[in-house]
Amino acid sequence: MTTIRISRLPEIKNDRVSSDDYLIINDGDIVTSKVTFEEFVFAIGAQDIDFTGDITYSGDVNFDGQISGDFYLKSETYNKNEINLLIKDLTDYNTLQDARITALQTLTGRPSLSTDLGTFPGVVIPDHTNITGAFEVLDSWTTENRTRIEAIEQTHSGVTTDIEALELRVEKIEDALGDPDNVLTPDPNGLAPDGALNQLAYLLAKIDDVGSLVDLLGLARAQHDGDANANLVKEGFIYFQKDDLSADDSTGLLKVKGINTGTNPRA
Repeated sequence: MTTIRISRLPEIKNDRVSSDDYLIINDGDIVTSKVTFEEFVFAIGAQDIDFTGDITYSGDVNFDGQISGDFYLKSETYNKNEINLLIKDLTDYNTLQDARITALQTLTGRPSLSTDLGTFPGVVIPDHTNITGAFEVLDSWTTENRTRIEAIEQTHSGVTTDIEALELRVEKIEDALGDPDNVLTPDPNGLAPDGALNQLAYLLAKIDDVGSLVDLLGLARAQHDGDANANLVKEGFIYFQKDDLSADDSTGLLKVKGINTGTNPRA
């Protein structure tokens, strides 16, 4: 029997393998037999094969039958057209997601693939922080200022209360003084009017009236001590003769004819 070593057989390339080529196999480790390459491939395709590694297809992959298993859902099977639709949907979804990601990136105002918000011109948000860090700083800053505003509002409320109390006091003072724009013309011979300002004007008029009388009496005394025939002459006062004056022995005061107590010498 001739023995042939496999190592001495000539090697052929894959481009020379055809469906009618034969493979030598040991059938059940009992009988050595031959099988065509086409039948061998069919036999392998009929088996359940688990792939634990990656499979790379350099050409098209066509699915003529049903596909089941963990491809999408275990309870569903997909034909070729359904898979094509799924691939289209995934492509459209990726396109939509790319548009959304681009919009979010534009919203941040930062370049693509940025990992922080860059620098800020103010002092509130620190430079090179992320969105969460920026919001945390803003939240803290807003809370602190809200507390300050509430304290200012409470102080303002107290100030407002004090102002209202002062306004009430001012109103009472105005009521007591009277209207400064409508002070009554004082009548020294009449009764004192209401209102502090009116009463003050009344007192000033009385003082002025008494002062005029004092001046008049002083001039009368001077006339009495001077020339008996001379007239009392002073601008703004009454002219009278020495004979109009007499002494009151009981009081020691000088009396003027026609002038009684309580009368207005200007009348």
